[in-house]
Amino acid sequence: MRDWARILMAALLPCIAALAGCSMFDAWDKTEPPPQPERTLAQNPVEPPKRVARVSPPPTADRTATSATPPADEREAAHFKALMGSALTKVLDASDMTCRLVRVEMVNGVVQKEEVLEFRQRFNPQSLRLKWVGERNRGRDLIYVKGQNDDKVMVKEPGLASVFSGGKPVLLPLDSPLLKAQSRYAPDVAGYNNLVKRIAGLYKDARSLGLAWVAERPSEMVAGRRLQTFELTFESVLLDVDVKRILITFDVADSLPVHTITYDAKNRLVEDYDWQHVRLNAGLTDADFRFETDK
Repeated sequence: MRDWARILMAALLPCIAALAGCSMFDAWDKTEPPPQPERTLAQNPVEPPKRVARVSPPPTADRTATSATPPADEREAAHFKALMGSALTKVLDASDMTCRLVRVEMVNGVVQKEEVLEFRQRFNPQSLRLKWVGERNRGRDLIYVKGQNDDKVMVKEPGLASVFSGGKPVLLPLDSPLLKAQSRYAPDVAGYNNLVKRIAGLYKDARSLGLAWVAERPSEMVAGRRLQTFELTFESVLLDVDVKRILITFDVADSLPVHTITYDAKNRLVEDYDWQHVRLNAGLTDADFRFETDK
């Protein structure tokens, strides 16, 4: 009986395999299936990858000393760069300048009283003529010409001081404590051109390091002149320990700074320079840097 069952099963296997649509040898067939023909894009279109919308982080209202420099408004920065670049070019091309300077400075940690000066400067060689015409130090007259008088500063004081000196100017070295007590800058580095170069260089260096940005204030008309003020803010005072913020006002028509105010990291006033009636290339001569009695 068992032999008949085995014979019956052997006879039925081919039939079962045929009904299943395969050969009984398929399980041992190790050959690879023939390659399928490639489908064209039309036959098998590829969907483009889905684009994921980028969500910008919400702006932060507060700027702390440890935060990264916030992105500056490029339009405002470009406007400032254009005016500052034009001012720097004009100053570098000029030979001299005159103006009336109203200044307030912090000297040795103390903010001094306002001074009003008739200001003359020749850029090369560095030459200064300062006459005090305001309430403070009225009548003082200072002359410095690089390389002359043993590179010293000549000062004439009014009143009794003039009597004691016999009416002659007093010669002071550039590092004199008397001079350092009167101004933040020695005569050999003071002046309008040096201020413009100093601010332009400081901003350029800080901006390249991501440590400065610009805010533009609305322009205003004053005495028929359009004035444009920018606020320069520095993330760090590493480049200049006395500078955290600068307000700089341009006469737009002339592209020249006419007022600069600087504050330190403690928001203390460091220097306030109001340059009035600025005139470049005024045609100054050697006679402008000599006392009247010496002419």
